[in-house]
Amino acid sequence: VARAEAAAKAYGAEGAAAARRRRHAGGAPEAAVLAAFQEIRMKFLAEHSDAILESLRQVFPGPIRLKAAPLSAAVQRRFVSACCGSAPVAVRPVLHGTDARNHSSIFAKGLLAPGADRAVRLRNGNSHGHGIYTSGLDAAWLSHGFCTEPRMLVCGVLDDAAPLPQQRLLGRHYLTAESRSVRHVGSAVVVLDPSRVAPLLEAIGPEMPVAVTAAEPSTAAQQPIVAAQQAAQQQVRRFAPSTAAAFLARRAAARRRPRG
Repeated sequence: VARAEAAAKAYGAEGAAAARRRRHAGGAPEAAVLAAFQEIRMKFLAEHSDAILESLRQVFPGPIRLKAAPLSAAVQRRFVSACCGSAPVAVRPVLHGTDARNHSSIFAKGLLAPGADRAVRLRNGNSHGHGIYTSGLDAAWLSHGFCTEPRMLVCGVLDDAAPLPQQRLLGRHYLTAESRSVRHVGSAVVVLDPSRVAPLLEAIGPEMPVAVTAAEPSTAAQQPIVAAQQAAQQQVRRFAPSTAAAFLARRAAARRRPRG
């Protein structure tokens, strides 16, 4: 992201220091921010598209479309600012599955940790920390489990988590890498700082197949089965004594009959 970072910091010909002052004041030129974000996205796609598609094929059989996530200018600005404000770090591809009805809100506001916005409620637990839960490309099944339609967000994370010298248990999984902003727990990548993650692409797979149920047997086909069941029940009623006492009484009477 070197070129993108340089473009974002420059904000035209003003120089990095002036750009930072204007950015903090909310006055950075929007065109430069959007250009920097587009540069980040194109580089991300060029580097990771093959791996992303390979991962998505594990959960979306059939053709898959990748399209640019239509993010608001505010969300793009937030991610570009995070790129500028941190030490150089790779943008890691991760996946985020959610109810498809949430996509439009995510495009407008960005990914937010539950509680950061009153409209974002805790739905699936936060046993690994209060953050945004994503999965690595090697665990597309994890994010797919939260999708309600064949649509998934492909996100970029400014991942500065460092491997731990000794893994430790966090919830039911092991924490393997950590920073102040990102945690790797099991197959999940938990982003604690929302500014360091952005949905760059939306993956769209084929429509989920409709479950096919076996046809109910016709009445005519059921008749022999019903007749056999009724005959069996009559046989049971004919030979099975209604009570133990009745059975013993009949057996005693039979013994008392004279044998001829």
